Amino acid sequence: PLHTRLLIDEASLVRRLAHENIVRVYDWGRDPATNSYFIMMEYLDGQDLDSYLSKHQRCEWAQVLKILLPVAHALQYAWDKHKLVHRDLKPSNLLLTQHGEVKLLDFGISARLRSHTNAGLSTTGFASTRSPHAGTAGYRAPEAGRQQAQYTPALDVYAMSVMIYQLLEGTLPF
Repeated sequence: PLHTRLLIDEASLVRRLAHENIVRVYDWGRDPATNSYFIMMEYLDGQDLDSYLSKHQRCEWAQVLKILLPVAHALQYAWDKHKLVHRDLKPSNLLLTQHGEVKLLDFGISARLRSHTNAGLSTTGFASTRSPHAGTAGYRAPEAGRQQAQYTPALDVYAMSVMIYQLLEGTLPF
């Protein structure tokens, strides 16, 4: 029941986002045969940035800008229009399409699941206080580990900075 509620909450919130660099979520549904819930979203042909990095290791500054500037615009839109912080920004949540577009995926349902199941904390909405388990190690800002951490755009800015370093240097900064 918890996972179902989180999935439905996620789909309901994210489908309000209408930005060219955010994957479009249309709806959610339930498979009556398995009683499993799922999210329906736009089909994208491409690879995530993690897979791209495994082949290319490093990027030039112009390429870093081409990849991450659209993501920065998408995050700005989510913050300004919907007060939504991604909070799990990392290369595997960025899709590079066959048409040269960059799409931002996953607004943190996995972080919310960890918040509920590991820390036993109740979380509602996207701008509230969360558990220290949100985000992914290596991309998670130090302040996100505090028990009463506020999810602000600063967490996404930190993760974006880590990705800039990673794209330029071919490794995480820490």
